[in-house]
Amino acid sequence: LLAKKTAGIEQGRVLLRELVKSGAAFNKFKTLIKSQGGELSEIEDTNLLPSSQHQQEYVSKTSGYIVELNALEIGKASVVLGAGRETKESKIDLGAGILLKKKIGDYVHKGENLAILYSEDVVNFKSAETHMNLAYRFANEAPILGSIIYETMR
Repeated sequence: LLAKKTAGIEQGRVLLRELVKSGAAFNKFKTLIKSQGGELSEIEDTNLLPSSQHQQEYVSKTSGYIVELNALEIGKASVVLGAGRETKESKIDLGAGILLKKKIGDYVHKGENLAILYSEDVVNFKSAETHMNLAYRFANEAPILGSIIYETMR
């Protein structure tokens, strides 16, 4: 709308979907990466990205709807796994991290995979799981999901 490429929001959404589907958005993303001196090979082939030697599933301890996912606790778990620094001297494991498999509002069964944890050191999984346990809150009723858009500025 601001660039005057479409007459309205719905037309803008259609245009965005077309740009993603056609690959034009991805090509633009690659142009931006290249213009900033970035390496395109990892963007074009994600198998070239660093990966951790170990992974572990994080499973639900209960059945119910996910009603809260605490980003701070997820972040703390990521740091423990090696994806962030606890001190300025800490080494970052470029392959460490968390792949979330479920989102707020999803119903899960006890034992269902909620996330995959990645780290070079298996010792990190126990401490990371402690943070993951604090990150999730479940309920028997589905949450009322609000809009992720608070306001549209025109």
